[in-house]
Amino acid sequence: MTNTLPTVLLFEDDPDGTRQALIAEIISQLAPLANARKFRHEPGHLLGTYEDRLKAELASELAQGTILMVISDMDLSATKGFVGLSETVVAKVFEREGIPVVSYGSGVKPDPVQRTEGAPGTGTLLIEFGNWPAMARQAYRLCAGFSDVRARLRELEQVPLGDRPRDLSDTIATVVGDPDVTHRVSLYLSGDQRFAASVLGQPQSKVHPKHYGPIGTWIFNSLLQFPGLFVNKVAAASYLNIDESVFGEAPIQNLFAPALYAGPFADTSDPLWWRDRLDQIIASADVEDGRSYAMQQLDRNDILPCMCSVDPKSVAGWYCMATRKPVSMQHSQGNISWFPPGSDLARISSKVIEELGPWYSV
Repeated sequence: MTNTLPTVLLFEDDPDGTRQALIAEIISQLAPLANARKFRHEPGHLLGTYEDRLKAELASELAQGTILMVISDMDLSATKGFVGLSETVVAKVFEREGIPVVSYGSGVKPDPVQRTEGAPGTGTLLIEFGNWPAMARQAYRLCAGFSDVRARLRELEQVPLGDRPRDLSDTIATVVGDPDVTHRVSLYLSGDQRFAASVLGQPQSKVHPKHYGPIGTWIFNSLLQFPGLFVNKVAAASYLNIDESVFGEAPIQNLFAPALYAGPFADTSDPLWWRDRLDQIIASADVEDGRSYAMQQLDRNDILPCMCSVDPKSVAGWYCMATRKPVSMQHSQGNISWFPPGSDLARISSKVIEELGPWYSV
């Protein structure tokens, strides 16, 4: 039986022809994972709203479930046969089918603290507009991640009913690679009841691969973006108390390699670490922190601590979501209303709060 690659559909009006290279780059980079193609209007579907017309033109693919992901420019006003089309309309059509929509636009950055809806785990997925190969690499990461989430959900569907994950938290913990972190996932979910309700419209005892879109989007936007269960390079350096530049050195990276995350959306160029596995490494050596562990293992005394970006005299330990820099507890604020409850390492620096507090709803 032939394993047919899924489809990734591209929406790009490209009125002046300058983005043909972007389309070609995305198609090329996604080739190992999916058949990417640009949406082209087929004459004949001329009646009804744009939503109805899009569904009519893509009815066969939607029915067969062959479309894995959609990538769309935010400005589609010059689309042939759909003059005035917007990414919002495209998103409505596909998100109702559970298909994730990834957007890009000039001047729009994929910053988790600047999402217009203001809540973690929303359906908004953005890739940064600019360098074509970089955009294609971001598209590849998302495509690979959603493929992985769907495959893992399909595997769970084959597990005997009594052995399947008990609920949504358990399912997501299993999908990311460790059922033992269910309680941590539950904390993240407790701040996003809308997402949980949208997925749990079906009996909790049954796993649905068709939910790969909202589940994958939530994993990417919430679990992986807000440090708590996972930590990025800066958050890891701050948590371990190792200067950022020193933490990037190969010998130190090797020490903490056993804690690297390798589940859906993992990216070697932008690595994440399991926070509890970092704790296990330190605890097994019976040392105070990651810096002490690195000095012990490498027989070095020149490893600098990680200092707060607001006050260089204070040791950091936490991560500012606004500046993406290490911060100390005394020079930052946590428990921001729109942070996931499980993301206890995420904070906003006092300097940012002084300048932009109301903008961040602080």
